[in-house]
Amino acid sequence: MKNKSVKKQHKKKQREKRLIKERNARRNAPDSVREGDSQPRDEPFDARRLNMDPERALRAAHRDVTSRDFSSLEGLQQRVEGLAGRNLAELAREALALGGVEAAQELAYQALEAQSLPRALALATKALEFDPHCCDALTLVALARHSQPAPLIEALEHAVRCGAERLGEERLRGEERGRFGAIVEARPYLRARSQLFGALWRADRRTDALEHARELIALDSGDRSGVRRTLLGLLLESSQLDEARALIERFGEDDSPTFAWGAVLETFLRAGARDAKDVLLRARRFAPVFEHALLEAELPEDSEHAEAFADLGKAWITHGPAFEWLASGAPLSTPAERDALCASFAPPVAALLELGEPSLGASWPNYVATHGFTAEHVPELLRLLAAPELDDYPAESPRAWASLYVTRVLGQLRSAAAIEPLIEFGRRHDDDEWLNLEIVFELIGPAAIDALARWLRTPVPSTLDWMTPIAALIRIATAHPAARERIIAELGALLVHFDSRPPELNAMLCDALCELDATAYRPLVAQALALSTPDDFFYNTRETLEAWAGGAERE
Repeated sequence: MKNKSVKKQHKKKQREKRLIKERNARRNAPDSVREGDSQPRDEPFDARRLNMDPERALRAAHRDVTSRDFSSLEGLQQRVEGLAGRNLAELAREALALGGVEAAQELAYQALEAQSLPRALALATKALEFDPHCCDALTLVALARHSQPAPLIEALEHAVRCGAERLGEERLRGEERGRFGAIVEARPYLRARSQLFGALWRADRRTDALEHARELIALDSGDRSGVRRTLLGLLLESSQLDEARALIERFGEDDSPTFAWGAVLETFLRAGARDAKDVLLRARRFAPVFEHALLEAELPEDSEHAEAFADLGKAWITHGPAFEWLASGAPLSTPAERDALCASFAPPVAALLELGEPSLGASWPNYVATHGFTAEHVPELLRLLAAPELDDYPAESPRAWASLYVTRVLGQLRSAAAIEPLIEFGRRHDDDEWLNLEIVFELIGPAAIDALARWLRTPVPSTLDWMTPIAALIRIATAHPAARERIIAELGALLVHFDSRPPELNAMLCDALCELDATAYRPLVAQALALSTPDDFFYNTRETLEAWAGGAERE
């Protein structure tokens, strides 16, 4: 059906200005250092979010184990257990007492934990008195003292060199490569290099930034530095698709907007619009804000989408065909392919392609009687329903509405064969306000009950998607009284497990049982309501529902 998810204006210059604004905002913002974030964000310095205690304890354990000769595995285990019980302040005092490298690193930890920039700078400066090559201290001093890109990058490069020299070339290229995130003495080097990567990226030195991001991933396969998202944008921008695909597959658990929309761009560039369609549908369901931001040149308010916009925006704009495809509604087919599909339908199915936009809220005509549909036409109706090419027509085209009419005809034919295809169609077009599948399933009747109950047990992108099957079951119970008890039993069986279901679904189930006056389930509804606090949107009125559920006590 028609695509109404985004407007289709092309505002390329405005988008470029927005990208520059976002980049400059990051460039000029006060810097902070935090684990898992290589790019200082638009926030004041606040290291209270950092807790170096776990790393402090690991470093103490490493220091202790490497300085002693344990004759047995049991002795080593006992020593490690002893360390676990020690006070962290005691470990800090011990490191300071050792002086040299250990004292410098402890002071650097305290600088990373400092609550203000002056305090952090003072501690980092003191650390450098103990060890002029302390990587964390050099990184903090660079960030605190330099606001301009060139001197900042130069200072961070010095910190990285010192960290590399401390680790040694053999170790950087040896068997530990890929596991640096788990090596406590390598973490300061990773932090310094990730900050250098961020500074290069903000300075628009993208080629240099790309190389540092690659090396960070190579050194730490778990990406403790958090560079993978910006790296994905850089790879896509420079059309390095094989590497981008490998990165997406490597971090398949990353559910960020950057990876969702990066996968769309990579798939389109590699395989074309048809293969990219499913990936696009997932991205739209998961992170729709990004598409609006990109097409309308509006910076998202929430930080995760704003970061995705900064990471991927230039890559999308750089690839004009991909951007135009998205701006035009992400068509799956060419005009010739759509014309050929429509020409393949014979009357009476072909007549549905010409009916045009219906009146919203108007009663449905009898399409079966008017056009002469019979059960023999169901296979062709289902073929039209399953044709994604029709989604590419704009709302102004009569053909954009054909699949809507198909759903109505299938309902009026009471086609049991259409139940599962209708559910699949409804899940693909869950945002279409014209689609009234609950009426279609009411027309089909009790044959749809089992499939609708399965729909309620199926995970959905949005809890709102469960409204259609619940509304359909209520309508079927009302229109077919013989099926009422069966439907109530299905709804009740779902609500029994309310403690493991989303509160929004529980609310809708409670409301449905109340509407059907399923009095036997009043105690269960009262229990579910006591633990369910979703938005009032999911009830007709909570007060009415609570009063109904409490009726069992009064009776």
